[in-house]
Amino acid sequence: MLTRREFLASSTLAAGLSRPAAGAAARMYVSLNSSLLVGGKVGWPDFARLAAKMGYGGTDFNLNAARMEGLEPTRALLAELKIKPAVCGLPVAATCGDAAAFQESMKGLDDAAQFAAAVGCPRMTLVVSPGSQVPKKSSARCWGTG
Repeated sequence: MLTRREFLASSTLAAGLSRPAAGAAARMYVSLNSSLLVGGKVGWPDFARLAAKMGYGGTDFNLNAARMEGLEPTRALLAELKIKPAVCGLPVAATCGDAAAFQESMKGLDDAAQFAAAVGCPRMTLVVSPGSQVPKKSSARCWGTG
């Protein structure tokens, strides 16, 4: 039986997407996704260190934890590890069913996006659950349209 660590290491090499040779431009790379670590047992910045140690070219980026560390320490960490921040969570309450919470969360989006861009993170994601506590007719209220 293959361990998770062995699978991740071998799949990265098999895909031919490991780190590029020194001086080579990397356009595509494998990034360690935080969903692979059940329970959030490895926090930022140790998650980034794990990604680098396992040979990944990038890592999910914990936006809130990195903001607490600060812009320059986060940049320095990524540069030292020679990995890229691939994606971070979109810090808005878009699926909450509460228009007030959504509008309040939007107030911090600009600052969060600027921080992510400053460390080189090119994208943010939001996981939308396939189910909801809010009935379909009223679900538009969370987006401030109803």
